[in-house]
Amino acid sequence: MIKKLFFAAFAFLFSVTGFTQQVKHVILITIDGFRPDFYLDTAWHANNLQELVKNGSHAQGVNSVFASVTYPAHSTIITGVQPAKHAVYANAVFEPLGATGKIYWSDTSLHSPTLWKAAQEKGLKTASLFWPVSAGAPVDYDIPDIGALGEGFRESHTKPAGFISEIKKEVFGSADTIDYGKDQNVARIAAYLIKKEKPGFMTVHLFSVDEAEHEEGRQGNKVRAAIADADEAVGKIKAALKDQGIWNNTVLIVTGDHGFFNYTKKISPNIWLKNAGLIADLKKDDWKAQFNTVSGGCAYLYLKDKTDTLTAIRVRNILKALPDSIQQLFRIIEKSKLM
Repeated sequence: MIKKLFFAAFAFLFSVTGFTQQVKHVILITIDGFRPDFYLDTAWHANNLQELVKNGSHAQGVNSVFASVTYPAHSTIITGVQPAKHAVYANAVFEPLGATGKIYWSDTSLHSPTLWKAAQEKGLKTASLFWPVSAGAPVDYDIPDIGALGEGFRESHTKPAGFISEIKKEVFGSADTIDYGKDQNVARIAAYLIKKEKPGFMTVHLFSVDEAEHEEGRQGNKVRAAIADADEAVGKIKAALKDQGIWNNTVLIVTGDHGFFNYTKKISPNIWLKNAGLIADLKKDDWKAQFNTVSGGCAYLYLKDKTDTLTAIRVRNILKALPDSIQQLFRIIEKSKLM
């Protein structure tokens, strides 16, 4: 039997013929900030990933979504639709009067059906580890990604109740705390669940690479160390599948959510709107239009009155009137193109 291992979109799973009928387990791993050269270029120390490439199937690269950041991309992976449909547009929720730190954390933010729900309806044992926008998801085991909301918040939204205490005892030798930032620790939890439950569908989010790239850019010693950590985590999960005797009827998918690009210029489009009088005083809720700038090099335009077509036209004219040297730094994407 030929193992099927994928480094791209989840949809590839359903194009495999002669194999999917034998599949009993699907393990979907995302490496946050993943990019193809990590597994295509042997200069990166990613032996487990590169071995999977040799023995399975892989992509030369994939396109992310708009906005190409963690939460919208992961929501697309789990729903199969664009952010304009599943309604998770960024990591943080747009707050017109000023950001207070609200993020998309609950699966109730998702306006589209998920693979978790589909798996549950088929009677599969399900699990999710540190997946964005997953708190309350229809899975049997869930440790959600809750951003900076705190470990108490995470534990209160973990399923089943007491699961974190269980893994502290059974996996980490009764440790007081768990360093979730180490991908190998996330993999140890995944391996424990594979041994305990042999889940039919499990999603796993590894995020140390993303943190290193935010700090250093595309290259650097911390990035190399993080890739080695993520690679070892994938190896631990693969070993657990083999140890439990389910490797030959498991589809293991390793993918990413977005890449990274080093930049030297930054624009702040709300300055143009403020200068034009469209943003007067946010503290007093006095505005007509504003951009929600999202990390990843993009921004959404919001109108206070969604039916205010005259203001929308005015914003477009403001952008068109900018010097060519500024206009070459951005392009306008219509809402219809995002569906």
